[in-house]
Amino acid sequence: MIINTGLNACSAAQAMAMKPILMNEAPILPLKGCDMAKCDCKFTRHNDRRLDSRRDRLKSAEEIMGNANNRREKKERRKQRY
Repeated sequence: MIINTGLNACSAAQAMAMKPILMNEAPILPLKGCDMAKCDCKFTRHNDRRLDSRRDRLKSAEEIMGNANNRREKKERRKQRY
């Protein structure tokens, strides 16, 4: 998201204008030190930069490595130890 400064924007808002801000790090508007009688600043959200879900293309570990190390498929593994 970005701060979209309105007509009455303080210098702090102008300095932050058009710079990307993470949603969980966004300051509260009006900004501290805002000296405008009426603050017109607003947040503008942008769409996610990813075009698609990358998880769809990922394979599970089992698909990549196979079941070679899965000892549960071997029967009676305890008897082999003794």
